[in-house]
Amino acid sequence: MADKKLKYYNMIIHLVKNNKLYEENAAIKNVWEKDKNIFFDIYFYSQRKSYVFDSVFIHDILDLSTDRYYKDVRKFLEEFNAKEEVKTKNKGPKNKELVRDNKILEPLYPDLVMMSFMAGITNNTTELKERIILDYIRYKIPSSQTLTEQYICAFLKNIKADEKMFFNALEQIIHKVPEDAEELLQELLKICLSDGQLVYLEKRYLAEVIQILREEGLTPDVGL
Repeated sequence: MADKKLKYYNMIIHLVKNNKLYEENAAIKNVWEKDKNIFFDIYFYSQRKSYVFDSVFIHDILDLSTDRYYKDVRKFLEEFNAKEEVKTKNKGPKNKELVRDNKILEPLYPDLVMMSFMAGITNNTTELKERIILDYIRYKIPSSQTLTEQYICAFLKNIKADEKMFFNALEQIIHKVPEDAEELLQELLKICLSDGQLVYLEKRYLAEVIQILREEGLTPDVGL
Protein backbone atom coordinates (compact mmCIF):
# COMPACT_ATOMS: atom_id res chain seq x y z
CA MET A 1 0.00 0.00 0.00
CA ALA A 2 1.28 3.48 -0.77
CA ASP A 3 2.86 5.21 2.21
CA LYS A 4 0.44 8.09 2.50
CA LYS A 5 -2.25 9.31 4.86
CA LEU A 6 -5.45 8.10 3.33
CA LYS A 7 -8.76 9.69 4.29
CA TYR A 8 -10.71 6.87 2.68
CA TYR A 9 -8.97 3.87 4.23
CA ASN A 10 -12.01 2.08 5.65
CA MET A 11 -14.40 1.53 2.74
CA ILE A 12 -16.83 -1.16 1.67
CA ILE A 13 -17.05 -1.21 -2.14
CA HIS A 14 -19.51 -3.24 -4.17
CA LEU A 15 -18.05 -4.12 -7.57
CA VAL A 16 -19.97 -5.36 -10.59
CA LYS A 17 -18.59 -8.35 -12.46
CA ASN A 18 -20.55 -10.60 -14.83
CA ASN A 19 -23.80 -9.05 -13.58
CA LYS A 20 -22.98 -10.02 -10.00
CA LEU A 21 -22.05 -7.87 -7.01
CA TYR A 22 -18.83 -8.50 -5.08
CA GLU A 23 -18.08 -6.84 -1.74
CA GLU A 24 -14.56 -5.72 -0.88
CA ASN A 25 -13.04 -3.92 2.11
CA ALA A 26 -10.62 -1.42 0.61
CA ALA A 27 -8.87 1.92 0.70
CA ILE A 28 -9.42 4.49 -2.02
CA LYS A 29 -6.07 6.04 -2.85
CA ASN A 30 -7.08 8.35 -5.68
CA VAL A 31 -10.01 9.35 -7.89
CA TRP A 32 -9.88 11.35 -11.11
CA GLU A 33 -11.83 12.14 -14.24
CA LYS A 34 -10.56 11.77 -17.79
CA ASP A 35 -12.59 12.14 -20.98
CA LYS A 36 -15.78 12.18 -18.89
CA ASN A 37 -14.89 8.83 -17.32
CA ILE A 38 -14.17 8.51 -13.59
CA PHE A 39 -11.37 6.23 -12.44
CA PHE A 40 -10.55 4.86 -8.98
CA ASP A 41 -7.19 3.72 -7.66
CA ILE A 42 -8.21 1.15 -5.04
CA TYR A 43 -6.16 -0.87 -2.55
CA PHE A 44 -7.81 -4.22 -1.66
CA TYR A 45 -6.97 -5.47 1.82
CA SER A 46 -7.81 -9.08 0.97
CA GLN A 47 -5.29 -9.16 -1.89
CA ARG A 48 -2.89 -6.52 -0.53
CA LYS A 49 -2.70 -5.03 -4.02
CA SER A 50 -3.88 -1.89 -5.78
CA TYR A 51 -5.89 -1.78 -9.01
CA VAL A 52 -7.35 1.00 -11.16
CA PHE A 53 -11.06 0.65 -11.93
CA ASP A 54 -13.37 2.48 -14.28
CA SER A 55 -16.31 3.67 -12.19
CA VAL A 56 -18.77 1.76 -14.40
CA PHE A 57 -17.71 -1.33 -12.42
CA ILE A 58 -18.45 0.30 -9.06
CA HIS A 59 -22.02 -0.15 -7.85
CA ASP A 60 -21.80 1.76 -4.57
CA ILE A 61 -19.43 2.78 -1.79
CA LEU A 62 -19.80 2.92 1.99
CA ASP A 63 -17.34 4.77 4.21
CA LEU A 64 -17.30 2.77 7.46
CA SER A 65 -15.53 5.60 9.30
CA THR A 66 -18.27 8.15 8.66
CA ASP A 67 -21.22 5.94 7.63
CA ARG A 68 -21.50 8.01 4.44
CA TYR A 69 -23.02 6.10 1.53
CA TYR A 70 -22.28 6.89 -2.12
CA LYS A 71 -24.52 5.53 -4.81
CA ASP A 72 -23.41 8.24 -7.26
CA VAL A 73 -19.65 7.96 -7.81
CA ARG A 74 -19.56 11.53 -9.10
CA LYS A 75 -20.65 12.73 -5.67
CA PHE A 76 -17.71 10.85 -4.22
CA LEU A 77 -15.37 12.42 -6.79
CA GLU A 78 -16.60 15.90 -5.87
CA GLU A 79 -16.09 15.26 -2.16
CA PHE A 80 -12.66 13.74 -2.76
CA ASN A 81 -11.53 16.72 -4.83
CA ALA A 82 -12.90 19.17 -2.26
CA LYS A 83 -10.86 17.54 0.52
CA GLU A 84 -7.77 17.49 -1.68
CA GLU A 85 -8.16 21.23 -2.29
CA VAL A 86 -8.43 21.90 1.44
CA LYS A 87 -5.35 19.79 2.07
CA THR A 88 -3.41 21.73 -0.57
CA LYS A 89 -4.43 25.08 0.93
CA ASN A 90 -3.48 24.00 4.42
CA LYS A 91 -0.06 22.63 3.59
CA GLY A 92 2.40 23.23 6.39
CA PRO A 93 4.21 21.24 9.09
CA LYS A 94 2.85 17.72 8.96
CA ASN A 95 1.25 16.30 12.08
CA LYS A 96 2.53 12.93 13.24
CA GLU A 97 -0.83 11.23 12.95
CA LEU A 98 -1.27 7.49 13.07
CA VAL A 99 -1.74 5.89 9.68
CA ARG A 100 -4.82 3.89 10.53
CA ASP A 101 -4.76 0.95 8.18
CA ASN A 102 -4.19 -2.75 8.31
CA LYS A 103 -0.50 -2.27 9.15
CA ILE A 104 -1.59 -1.83 12.76
CA LEU A 105 -3.04 -5.35 12.80
CA GLU A 106 -0.31 -7.07 10.77
CA PRO A 107 1.77 -8.15 13.83
CA LEU A 108 -1.20 -10.27 14.95
CA TYR A 109 -2.10 -11.61 11.53
CA PRO A 110 -1.18 -15.29 12.21
CA ASP A 111 -3.14 -15.18 15.48
CA LEU A 112 -6.14 -13.64 13.74
CA VAL A 113 -6.04 -16.28 11.00
CA MET A 114 -6.19 -19.03 13.62
CA MET A 115 -8.88 -17.30 15.67
CA SER A 116 -11.01 -16.54 12.61
CA PHE A 117 -10.69 -20.12 11.41
CA MET A 118 -11.77 -21.53 14.77
CA ALA A 119 -14.62 -19.02 15.04
CA GLY A 120 -16.07 -20.15 11.73
CA ILE A 121 -15.27 -23.84 11.80
CA THR A 122 -18.84 -24.80 12.74
CA ASN A 123 -20.36 -22.20 10.40
CA ASN A 124 -21.55 -20.35 13.48
CA THR A 125 -19.58 -17.12 13.82
CA THR A 126 -21.41 -15.35 16.64
CA GLU A 127 -21.11 -11.82 18.01
CA LEU A 128 -19.58 -13.29 21.17
CA LYS A 129 -16.82 -14.96 19.16
CA GLU A 130 -16.15 -11.68 17.34
CA ARG A 131 -16.03 -9.89 20.71
CA ILE A 132 -13.43 -12.34 22.02
CA ILE A 133 -11.22 -11.66 19.00
CA LEU A 134 -11.77 -7.91 19.23
CA ASP A 135 -10.87 -7.87 22.94
CA TYR A 136 -7.73 -9.87 22.18
CA ILE A 137 -6.69 -7.33 19.54
CA ARG A 138 -7.33 -4.39 21.89
CA TYR A 139 -5.29 -6.09 24.61
CA LYS A 140 -2.34 -7.15 22.46
CA ILE A 141 -2.14 -3.99 20.32
CA PRO A 142 -3.06 -0.85 22.31
CA SER A 143 -2.70 1.31 19.18
CA SER A 144 -5.70 -0.56 17.72
CA GLN A 145 -7.85 1.77 19.83
CA THR A 146 -7.57 4.19 16.91
CA LEU A 147 -9.47 1.72 14.72
CA THR A 148 -13.26 1.41 14.78
CA GLU A 149 -14.92 -1.89 15.58
CA GLN A 150 -16.48 -1.81 12.12
CA TYR A 151 -13.05 -1.56 10.53
CA ILE A 152 -11.65 -4.46 12.57
CA CYS A 153 -14.68 -6.64 11.86
CA ALA A 154 -14.37 -5.89 8.13
CA PHE A 155 -10.65 -6.75 8.30
CA LEU A 156 -11.42 -10.06 10.03
CA LYS A 157 -14.18 -10.86 7.55
CA ASN A 158 -11.76 -10.46 4.65
CA ILE A 159 -9.20 -12.86 6.11
CA LYS A 160 -11.38 -15.76 4.93
CA ALA A 161 -9.26 -18.25 6.86
CA ASP A 162 -9.21 -21.84 5.60
CA GLU A 163 -7.44 -24.98 6.82
CA LYS A 164 -4.26 -24.29 4.82
CA MET A 165 -4.02 -20.77 6.24
CA PHE A 166 -4.63 -22.16 9.73
CA PHE A 167 -1.71 -24.61 9.50
CA ASN A 168 0.58 -21.99 7.94
CA ALA A 169 -0.22 -19.68 10.85
CA LEU A 170 0.23 -22.54 13.30
CA GLU A 171 3.81 -23.06 12.09
CA GLN A 172 4.59 -19.52 13.19
CA ILE A 173 3.52 -20.17 16.77
CA ILE A 174 6.98 -21.56 17.51
CA HIS A 175 8.37 -18.04 17.13
CA LYS A 176 6.24 -16.76 20.00
CA VAL A 177 7.47 -16.60 23.58
CA PRO A 178 5.87 -19.46 25.54
CA GLU A 179 3.54 -17.19 27.48
CA ASP A 180 2.12 -15.64 24.28
CA ALA A 181 1.69 -19.02 22.61
CA GLU A 182 -0.21 -20.42 25.59
CA GLU A 183 -2.28 -17.24 25.80
CA LEU A 184 -3.32 -17.69 22.17
CA LEU A 185 -4.36 -21.28 22.89
CA GLN A 186 -6.51 -20.08 25.79
CA GLU A 187 -8.24 -17.59 23.48
CA LEU A 188 -8.87 -20.28 20.87
CA LEU A 189 -10.43 -22.46 23.54
CA LYS A 190 -12.53 -19.53 24.74
CA ILE A 191 -13.86 -19.06 21.20
CA CYS A 192 -14.76 -22.75 20.90
CA LEU A 193 -16.53 -22.83 24.28
CA SER A 194 -18.42 -19.58 23.74
CA ASP A 195 -21.46 -21.47 22.46
CA GLY A 196 -21.46 -23.87 25.39
CA GLN A 197 -20.01 -26.95 23.72
CA LEU A 198 -16.85 -28.32 22.18
CA VAL A 199 -17.47 -30.27 18.97
CA TYR A 200 -15.21 -32.80 17.28
CA LEU A 201 -13.74 -30.40 14.71
CA GLU A 202 -12.87 -27.87 17.39
CA LYS A 203 -11.18 -30.56 19.49
CA ARG A 204 -9.24 -31.75 16.46
CA TYR A 205 -7.70 -28.38 15.63
CA LEU A 206 -7.11 -27.47 19.26
CA ALA A 207 -5.19 -30.74 19.56
CA GLU A 208 -2.96 -29.62 16.68
CA VAL A 209 -2.11 -26.44 18.56
CA ILE A 210 -1.47 -28.32 21.80
CA GLN A 211 0.82 -30.77 20.00
CA ILE A 212 2.91 -27.93 18.56
CA LEU A 213 3.24 -26.36 22.01
CA ARG A 214 4.26 -29.69 23.54
CA GLU A 215 6.94 -30.12 20.86
CA GLU A 216 8.28 -26.76 22.02
CA GLY A 217 8.45 -27.98 25.61
CA LEU A 218 5.18 -26.48 26.86
CA THR A 219 2.50 -28.43 28.70
CA PRO A 220 -0.54 -26.17 28.50
CA ASP A 221 -3.23 -26.83 31.06
CA VAL A 222 -6.52 -26.27 29.25
CA GLY A 223 -8.52 -29.12 30.69
CA LEU A 224 -8.74 -31.17 27.49
